This record gives sequence, structure tokens and C-alpha cells, in this order.
Amino acid sequence: ARNLTRDFAFCRGKKFAVVRVEDPFALGSDIAVASLRRILEELQKLCGHWPEELKIHAREMVDFPGQAAAKANVEKHFQSIGAAKASVKLMPRFGPNRRDFHDRRLIFIADLKKPQKRTTVLLTGGIDRYLEERFECGVIVHES
Repeated sequence: ARNLTRDFAFCRGKKFAVVRVEDPFALGSDIAVASLRRILEELQKLCGHWPEELKIHAREMVDFPGQAAAKANVEKHFQSIGAAKASVKLMPRFGPNRRDFHDRRLIFIADLKKPQKRTTVLLTGGIDRYLEERFECGVIVHES
């Protein structure tokens, strides 16, 4: 059984320099965008602070015509509620600049002077499946 408070207990009361979300499908549909917003807002409540920088990396989805608007809305939304720097990067799937990534993870970096010291949370089913209990999703937390 998943429990956000337990799974992300290392966040409680901490301020992070960077939180980076790497989920190829985070901006792939309206449901995925809503899940992204929900998990980040829940994590902010747990931490008590927004990170200095919020980075979201997702895959460019040509079959989701609303993706450009969703990207702009996500950036605007998080900036408007206090996430100082919120940026969304869409990774192209095709062409010379393509970058393919499969893992779905959240990376928490406390200090930019020591970026190698981080906590990585791998969500085997992705953010949307983590939040929806009827789907299977594993949570692996790794501190380095």
C-alpha cells in the first residue's frame, strides 16, 4: 500500500534547492497533468517549502494537441503559487535532438554545491499510477 507521507518522509520539513521530475508521460494527457500538479502540491505541504527550482522533464507528445498549453499552464501555475523557478522541458522523441528516457523519478537535491548528494525516488508506474491506488506501482527511494 502506498502512503505519500511515509514514502516521502525524508522530505518532511526540508528545503530543497532543486526538485526535478523526470516522467516521460507527465504532460501526456490532462489526467497526467492533474496528477503532476497534485503530487507536487502534496510534496510542498510535506516539506513546508517550495524548492528554489522546480524542473519537469517530460516527453514531447505529438498525439496530445494540448501539450503546449499544458506546459505553459503548469509553469504559470507553479510560479503563481510560490515555486520561484518552475520550468518544463519537453524532450523530443524524434530527430537529431531526441532524448529517450524511460525511468519515472523525482530527484531531490538539497544543496547545489553538492549536487551529487541527492535523494532519488523511482516510481515504477509513474506519477499518475502512484496516485491511483487501483494500479500497481513500486516506490524505490535511494539516497546518495
